[in-house]
Amino acid sequence: MRALLFFLLLFTTLAQGQQVDVLVYGATPAGIAAASAAAEDGEKVLLVEPSSRIGGMVTNGLSHPDFRTFEALSGAFWRLTKRVLANYEPEFGAETAKVCFRGTHAEPKVSLAIFEKMLAEQPGITLRTDWALEGVASSSEAEGDAAGPMKAVEMALFTDLKGERHSVPARYFIDATYEGDLLAAAGVPYRVGREGKDEYH
Repeated sequence: MRALLFFLLLFTTLAQGQQVDVLVYGATPAGIAAASAAAEDGEKVLLVEPSSRIGGMVTNGLSHPDFRTFEALSGAFWRLTKRVLANYEPEFGAETAKVCFRGTHAEPKVSLAIFEKMLAEQPGITLRTDWALEGVASSSEAEGDAAGPMKAVEMALFTDLKGERHSVPARYFIDATYEGDLLAAAGVPYRVGREGKDEYH
C-alpha cells in the first residue's frame, strides 16, 4: 500500500518535475566534480544538496585534505588548487604558495566561494539546496550480470523546506553523498562496518 501511494504521488507531481540528463545527489566536492564533468560534456545536470551549504567537509571545516604528493594532483582537485592560489595571491603575493600549501589548504569560506563560482560558470548545471530525498522510483528489471537482474532508477522524489515535493526523472543518477543515501533508497545492498574476515579471509 505504501509503495502504491508513493508511485501515485510521483505521477501526480510529474508535471512539476523537470527532465535532466544527469541527477547528482550530494553537492560534496565529488558531487560538484561529477556535475561539472557532465556539464562540460554537454549534459543537462541537476545537482541536489540536502543541506543549505554546498561543498561537504571542505566548506565545513576540513581545511587540510590528505594527499601523498603534489605531482599526483590532477583533475577537479588540481583545478581547485589553482583557484585557491589565485584567491590568496593578491593578499600574500610571493608567499601565497607557502601560505596555502600550493593551493591545497584553504579556509572553508574560500572553498565555498570557489565552489559557488565554479557552478555559476556552468550554465548546464542547476543547483538545488535544502532538497531532502524522499525516495526513488525504479523500473521492474534492467539487464544485470551473473548475480541476477538489477533495478534501474528512473525518478527521484525530493521535498524542499516549504514541504513542496519535486519529482525528477533523469537518464543517469550519481550518488555523491558521504552516506550513500541515494543508493540505499534505490535498494542497493550495503554493509555497515568493515568486511567480515570469515567471508573474505
